[in-house]
Amino acid sequence: MERESQGAGEPDAAGALGVVVGVDGSAASSRAVQWAAAEAQLRGLPLQILHAAPYAVDGAGPGRDRAREVLEDAAKLARRRAPGTWITTRCALQPPVPALGAAAARAELLVLGGTERSNSEPTESVGLRVIETAECPVVIVHGRTRTADDDRPIVAGIDSLDPSTPLVADVLAAAAAAARRHKCLLVVLHAGTTTDVDAEAVMGWFDVVHPNLEVRWQMTAGHPTTALLDAARSARLLVIGARGRSAPVRVRMGTTCREVLRRATAPVEVVPGPLPDHRFAETVPEFSPTAADPHDRAQLW
Repeated sequence: MERESQGAGEPDAAGALGVVVGVDGSAASSRAVQWAAAEAQLRGLPLQILHAAPYAVDGAGPGRDRAREVLEDAAKLARRRAPGTWITTRCALQPPVPALGAAAARAELLVLGGTERSNSEPTESVGLRVIETAECPVVIVHGRTRTADDDRPIVAGIDSLDPSTPLVADVLAAAAAAARRHKCLLVVLHAGTTTDVDAEAVMGWFDVVHPNLEVRWQMTAGHPTTALLDAARSARLLVIGARGRSAPVRVRMGTTCREVLRRATAPVEVVPGPLPDHRFAETVPEFSPTAADPHDRAQLW
């Protein structure tokens, strides 16, 4: 089940997807759709709305109707938020994690809604499981969507003061690009011990790589999780990095990253580390009776 509507940011011939947003019909995914549509419009990229619906594998009946309704409602919301943007909808007959992982392999950005279950364990979140192996940056949308007069800054959280470190450089580059797109202040945040020499190294990197960008350095001696969560309260986007995808999941994500993704009040962009050796399979898995009920919310995210 795939549909499209014409607009700006038409997909390229190589099959790149632009911005992809995962939806499940929840209020959280509706916020993600609005954020993703605005971001696709700002970047001049197409938007694909993806719903993972293994329960609709029979091709007819209430499962298929449910999947169509989820996609149509999300597409209407996206068109209202970003008129003129090229929007497609797709129903993947797979569980969410492999469906979103396969999309991330072709996307410039993957957007998901933050979980609404405050007492859920991070390991249960589909978003966190996708981030573990995603090949593109992933944004988890929390809190209110931005408005035209939004003057909040982009915040880049870094755990190393060496801008030549690949992941630190990628986080700073992603945050700088976002600040340029949104025409706003960029705040570089580091929690821990630092010196004026360390700060000068980071700011000097911006002077060379991103001249004319308004950047403010912020250092705190507090715990990284607390510092990032505090910063998120006044940020329009928080950008952080994940360690290399060859690392064990709990090492790659880390306690700080996982807690920030679960509790932040602003959208959080996670920049991926080095590529893993494996890729998500594009094949549709065999039908599972446990996914047959279209009202079984446990399979959605």
